[in-house]
Amino acid sequence: MTLPPRLVFKGQDWPAETLDARARGWWAELREALPEPPPVVATVLPVHPDGVALFFALSALPGAVVLLGEDPTAWRSAPPLPADAPMPADQKELGEAQWRELYYYSHADTRRAYDAYTSYYLSTSGQRYWSDLGQLSVYIDDYHADLDRRLGGPHKGSEMITELYVPRPALPAFLAAVRADFRRHDVGLIYGTIRLIERDDESVLAWAREPWVCTVMNLHVDHTPERIAKAADDFRRLIDRAMEFGGSYFLAYHRWATRSQVEACHPRMVEFLRAKRRHDPEETFQSDWYRHYKRMFADQL
Repeated sequence: MTLPPRLVFKGQDWPAETLDARARGWWAELREALPEPPPVVATVLPVHPDGVALFFALSALPGAVVLLGEDPTAWRSAPPLPADAPMPADQKELGEAQWRELYYYSHADTRRAYDAYTSYYLSTSGQRYWSDLGQLSVYIDDYHADLDRRLGGPHKGSEMITELYVPRPALPAFLAAVRADFRRHDVGLIYGTIRLIERDDESVLAWAREPWVCTVMNLHVDHTPERIAKAADDFRRLIDRAMEFGGSYFLAYHRWATRSQVEACHPRMVEFLRAKRRHDPEETFQSDWYRHYKRMFADQL
């Protein structure tokens, strides 16, 4: 590996030997993550000496390195299809048996699950999809009961979902912060997706106050008091990570956010609760969710 040059970043000197040590650390992680290096690696490099070290480590891979801009909206691999482009009749699709295996290995052997999932979707490159059919894929009811039996664990488990929102240019740094947090606290991330969302200027409790990027995460939770309490801590820390980058979270998936987190991420909550009581003074329409936040902000209602 070529020795990186000496740098000065924000007044701090970074000797070549320090950057070389960082680059070799990145190289070890890359070799672990990519036992069979792909022909192309695409990444966003942080504007930091660590980004230089990562670049030197990536340059030691045999394939090409594609550097992406910080704004995900600029990530394009092909021009849009013409409006009259025909939809192919036969395309690949994962069946129930394949999903069951992915569920299993996402808990029992995450490397195998990752390799199977990525290799499958790389093999679908060039397929076309109707945007409004994207949520109609296979879903196996009560899949975790079968999974619990196969895993042979002492407790039942399930996955719990959350969504975090951050400004689009902050996505790489946010994911790096989440990665470090998950490693430090042994968080069981099973699945995640990333998508772009546009500003919601109609709702009082807007899910996206700006054109953000949305990261959906499913965490594994064992059904014991201790592990559920840990999950609550994990989800609260995820909100903190999003807030560090000026972001927010989806309000309805859990009720573990602290009052200060709700106030920071959903500043119109009290306005919403007051409007609810004004339009429904008899409180005919209620839910556990509503009663939870009514209690949380009782001193302002």
